[in-house]
Amino acid sequence: MSCLPRLGLRESIPQDETAQMAYRCLLIDHDDTMLSTFDLRAKITAVAIAEVFGEEVDGAALLSSNNGIRLEEMAEQYTDDESVVETYVNTYRRLYYARNTEGIEVLPGVQEVIESLTDRGVPIAVVTNKWGQGARTELAAVGLSDRLPVVVGAEHVTHGKPHPEAILRALELLNVSAKGALMVGDTSADIGAAKAAGVSSAAAFWGTQDAADLRKTCPEHYLEGAEEILPLFGF
Repeated sequence: MSCLPRLGLRESIPQDETAQMAYRCLLIDHDDTMLSTFDLRAKITAVAIAEVFGEEVDGAALLSSNNGIRLEEMAEQYTDDESVVETYVNTYRRLYYARNTEGIEVLPGVQEVIESLTDRGVPIAVVTNKWGQGARTELAAVGLSDRLPVVVGAEHVTHGKPHPEAILRALELLNVSAKGALMVGDTSADIGAAKAAGVSSAAAFWGTQDAADLRKTCPEHYLEGAEEILPLFGF
């Protein structure tokens, strides 16, 4: 499949078109879209798989090739026993959330975008497949939690991305419609969830571990840097 990208750069869009297409609500992924969590998640993935399944894996390579999948889906690659899947999920979360604020940083441009949009009254929700309370802890560690009170995570839904449930829940909490909402994320699961929920999507190429796969999802916007979000809101 080939896509015709609609760029998010202000200089690539005529001013009258920018005004017409301006979004009114931002939905944004957490891991590697807002915060740099990949290295820690890769380490914990390798340790958890070794502990539960007794296999040695390259955590970074495994995450890169399974970009955006849920913990349950990761475990199901090794077993079809639901109790073992649950054991893996619990093991990963125990190990990860014991140290989830270690070495995390806000990715370039993200803080400025969040501050600019919230100062202008744009509603924002974080939509993630990770444990929502863990995401809140990480946001607090980097000073963004006050700006982002709405977080929809794994404990809030039955189905994670690419299912649309988390996005629809976020829209409900923000009391906004799908029309005028933009989902920004670094994985095919983010773009798939956006399409299924009927909201527009933007690919965050600054954080993705698999640019080729992300490009195939045909989002409305292809963004190389977080600062390219602002023109899409008319700023």
